[in-house]
Amino acid sequence: MKYIRLFLLSGLFLGVCMTIVYSFQFGDFYIGLITGLTLGFFFGLFNAGFSYYSDQKLKKKGIDTANTSPRQSRKMSVDATVSEAIAVSEKAILSLNRSVIKDKDLTAGTIKAKTKITWKSFGEVIKISTLSSGDSQTLIEIKSSPFMPTNVIDYGKGLENVETIVNYIKSNLNGEVLVGS
Repeated sequence: MKYIRLFLLSGLFLGVCMTIVYSFQFGDFYIGLITGLTLGFFFGLFNAGFSYYSDQKLKKKGIDTANTSPRQSRKMSVDATVSEAIAVSEKAILSLNRSVIKDKDLTAGTIKAKTKITWKSFGEVIKISTLSSGDSQTLIEIKSSPFMPTNVIDYGKGLENVETIVNYIKSNLNGEVLVGS
């Protein structure tokens, strides 16, 4: 159902836009309609097919693809101090391909990073926040959102970033995911 919805939404949107453009360009609504809907059909087919392909690659990595929204977040609890959690989180971000740390605030317990442009997206902004929750317990919140706020599709890139960071932190610190969206 997800792929049909993606096919219809992306294909119809482009098809209608191209129908308007080509109707004016050719001076004939019928030619514009046929051209626009044909382009929309192939564009929708490409988006749905590529999304399916990307989801299959994520599933092979053991990542659940039920929610592949470009905006992803996870909260987890780890058995570590805030400074240890920040150090491991920084390494986790740097383990991502083409990532750069933009800001690190040890007093606030936050890290802000950016991934560079890929064929899946124009890059993502990754934010990690930490909060001490007692004796050697730290809550970590990991967020990934598209660099371009208008981006509605990233073929699971945001999900892959967050899951990679979560798995890195879990493998280096004893932790569990509390909330995922």
